[in-house]
Amino acid sequence: MISSRANRRTLTLAALLVVAGCDAEPTPAPAPAQPDAEATPEIATAPPPRASSVAGALPTPELDNVGTALGSWVLRDGSAMFGPPDARAYFILSCDRDARRVRMARTDRRGDASRIQVVTPSASATMTATVEPGPPRVVAGSLSADDMFFAALLATDDRFGVRIDQHRTLAMPMAPEVRTVIERCRRPV
Repeated sequence: MISSRANRRTLTLAALLVVAGCDAEPTPAPAPAQPDAEATPEIATAPPPRASSVAGALPTPELDNVGTALGSWVLRDGSAMFGPPDARAYFILSCDRDARRVRMARTDRRGDASRIQVVTPSASATMTATVEPGPPRVVAGSLSADDMFFAALLATDDRFGVRIDQHRTLAMPMAPEVRTVIERCRRPV
């Protein structure tokens, strides 16, 4: 037979365990994730290329371990556009001939953006971003057609990338369409 003293101890211990397990303010359950109809879609890429083993090559953290996006370049209305066939372009390179500025625009639906960066294996250019609500929503920046960055971009034979703020880089193959837009924009008006 259990004494009443032992019984009280057991009940007291049980009550303490129950109270210890309670929180003064219950933690609210996280809100269920809502599918975002405006979310930037995942872009299909090829596997990332191997890191360069060329002596003296600079590291390119924005392009390292980033696969090249699958898509193609087209020249339409004087702009070079990269993306999947028969769909919205992921990236648009265009020229404002009167201002002699090259505009670089990336479709993105994440929210506000403060900067857009274009990177090559040997150089990068960072611009203040402007957000155009669209549709599609576009984050854009521009540089003078005479900016030294374009010499590095035009010298690139492989690929280059564009990045909005600190988000993942969209790596794209270099193409004649890119060269055409930049070279046309660099010509005197």
